[in-house]
Amino acid sequence: MKNKVNTATIAKQAEVGLSTAGFILSGKARSMKISVETEQRVLRIANKLGYIPNALARSLRSNRSGIVGVLYNHLKHHWADGSLNGIRGVLSANGYAAFLSTHQFDAELQMQEIDLMLQHQFDAIICIPFKKGIDAYKKVLRNNTPLIFLNDSLEEMPNVNVVAWNAREAAALAMQHLISLGRKKIAYFSWEDDRPMFRARVEVYEEYLKKARLPIKKPWIRLFPLEGSVEE
Repeated sequence: MKNKVNTATIAKQAEVGLSTAGFILSGKARSMKISVETEQRVLRIANKLGYIPNALARSLRSNRSGIVGVLYNHLKHHWADGSLNGIRGVLSANGYAAFLSTHQFDAELQMQEIDLMLQHQFDAIICIPFKKGIDAYKKVLRNNTPLIFLNDSLEEMPNVNVVAWNAREAAALAMQHLISLGRKKIAYFSWEDDRPMFRARVEVYEEYLKKARLPIKKPWIRLFPLEGSVEE
């Protein structure tokens, strides 16, 4: 079995001290005032030998993993792909990588995934919250790991930072547009959920129908289980 390339191997071939090679490979050549020539020689040899830094050792030294856990309900809709690309772009620009997982609205599975992220000391966790998963979110906070809710919030956990759009404003714009077109029969399709953003949408829907003196009919309001899909 081929031996792994380590700092000692690189230092020997570059004819530099072990500590010098270590500083260069960890990106500290400038702060340690190592010459550019020596730095380039070490990096060239490291690249030639296929050197891969030990992420575990590096995380122990820096007290950070460089990984942010991203936990989605599922990946069925285009929104998931678009938002994930945005998250990855920001993380990558700041020296982080995203670890993606899903829980399919299974609280037990979510707890397993979050336990895994905590065991590997991820630097933060971003997730789309659902009420059955509250115990897992509380565990993250007890561990002093930064937690961010994406897309919605939980009233039971008001102190968790949230990144989301203004659901009330978006629903209002949609209703204003439909009513301005002279539509008289407006249905409402959504998920069966009582989180703040979902409640805001249906509240705005009913408010604008009342303002326009249009009928509110229960058969026109269709709510689907979170675990399912409108397409189904």
